[in-house]
Amino acid sequence: MGKPQKSPPMATPTSKRTCSECSASTSTISPEKSYADVLDSIDKKLTSLDARLAQVEVLHREFQALRESLEFSQEQLASLTAENQPLRDSVKTLTDGMTQLSGEN
Repeated sequence: MGKPQKSPPMATPTSKRTCSECSASTSTISPEKSYADVLDSIDKKLTSLDARLAQVEVLHREFQALRESLEFSQEQLASLTAENQPLRDSVKTLTDGMTQLSGEN
């Protein structure tokens, strides 16, 4: 087994910011204003999400109503189909009777 190799030393940044530079970059914006901006941004995003959620809920209710309407229509169609069969049989019987009478005349 060979000797474990040493990893190269970590490079250190050549330029570090001093505390005076940090305070100088944030001195133009007060901490209260930046917090207010962040909170306002979060509020806007949450409001947007609430609006989207409300739209999804409306779409879901409309989908349920459409499904119920479709189920009702399918039940009506099945009912009408069942009611039409005896009527068709009656029409066929009457047509056959008319054809027979026409043939006799």
